[in-house]
Amino acid sequence: MNRINTILPTCLLVLASFGCSDADESSTTPSNTDAGVDAPESQNDAATDDGDDEGSLGEAAADVAAPDADAMLAAYLTGRFDSEAQSVSDSTYYAIQLVMCPVSVPELGEHVLYVEQAVMGSQPYRQRLYVVEPLDPPETHAVSKVYELADPTAAVGWCDDPTSLTLAASDTIERDGCHVEMEWKGDHFEGGTIGTTCASSLQGASYATSEVEITDGQLTSWDRGFDDQGNQAWGATQGPYVFDRKTALELP
Repeated sequence: MNRINTILPTCLLVLASFGCSDADESSTTPSNTDAGVDAPESQNDAATDDGDDEGSLGEAAADVAAPDADAMLAAYLTGRFDSEAQSVSDSTYYAIQLVMCPVSVPELGEHVLYVEQAVMGSQPYRQRLYVVEPLDPPETHAVSKVYELADPTAAVGWCDDPTSLTLAASDTIERDGCHVEMEWKGDHFEGGTIGTTCASSLQGASYATSEVEITDGQLTSWDRGFDDQGNQAWGATQGPYVFDRKTALELP
């Protein structure tokens, strides 16, 4: 197998996960990446580390203002997703479970999500906080910033009881340059990382990128690492991971 094919997906912005963390890059366990929402290390072409809606998300009652994109993006990211269907149709992709839920970390902002990824039936291999903030214009643009946890073990299962853990900003580490900028397209979000700002040294890469799309029923994340010459070093080569929503989408 080509070396580029030996890493499982790790991101999402999700919004998914990139080869941005050096801590796990020498390991064969799931890698920790930070620009999207893919899977763990050691399979896939080159992969590295909510339910039904009742109408167009662009619609709003005539007398009620539509929510800004940051609130909408936080809602679209919230829920339980998995890539089981994709793994059945294409064995080069893992069956990954992705769970995201709102948690309270007031120092970081209004829309903070705890993110947990695991190979289905296994312990989490990636945990992050996503902080969703408005961009200009706020009606259609938002950004998801990525934070690592100083003690990820303490947060395992946090979405089962979001009141069970209290964190401060000092308990997190922002992954500078790995934020994901998203645009509301009327019925879904599209976006990704910007340029080469998300550093990665995994398998000889110098930076990571993520392309993300989120609809009312699905989240896709294509996370890849590239070297200084622009050659792909890790990440899926055939296309993104596809996560199907397993819980209902609740709009703001």
